[in-house]
Amino acid sequence: MTLLCPYYVVLNYNTKSVTLEIPGWEKLEWEGVYKPKQAKIISSIRASKLVEQGCLAYLAHIRDVEIEAPSIEFIHVVSEFSKVFPNDFPVMSSDRDIDVCIDLEPGTRPISIPPYCMALTELRALKTQIQELLDKGFIRPSASPWGATIFSKIDLRSSYHQLKLL
Repeated sequence: MTLLCPYYVVLNYNTKSVTLEIPGWEKLEWEGVYKPKQAKIISSIRASKLVEQGCLAYLAHIRDVEIEAPSIEFIHVVSEFSKVFPNDFPVMSSDRDIDVCIDLEPGTRPISIPPYCMALTELRALKTQIQELLDKGFIRPSASPWGATIFSKIDLRSSYHQLKLL
C-alpha cells in the first residue's frame, strides 16, 4: 500500500474499486465487475473415473424445507374438474359377472424365468406398495398357476426379447 500512496491511489477491496485522487485533478474511479465462479460440471463417467483414480467425492442433496409441495387444489386442471378426481379412490368390486378363462394347448408347461433382482430397499418399498393396493382392493393375488403372483408393466429396456408375440 505504501507503494501507491505517493500517487494518491486508494484501493477498496470490498467494492473492487480503484480511486485516483490527484490534487488539482478530477477524481478518477474504476470499478471491477464481480463474476462468481461457476461450478465445473463433469459427466458421470468422468466422475467415476476420478473416483477410481482415488479422488475424493462428495454427494449432497440440498432442498428448501420452507417450500411446501403444491397441494392438489392449486393445480388448474384438477381444480376445474374436481368431481373427476375423488379424495380417496373407491374399492373395486370383487364380484364379477363373467369369469375369464384362457384355454391352453394340452401338454403345455409353465415357462421358468428367474425373477428380476432388486435392492433390499426397493423390495421393501415394492412390498409396501403392493400391500396398500391389496388392502384398497385395486389388485388381488393371481390364481393362475402360470403367472407370477404380481405382474407389473413390461420393462421394454430389458427382457423385451423374452416376450412372445402372437
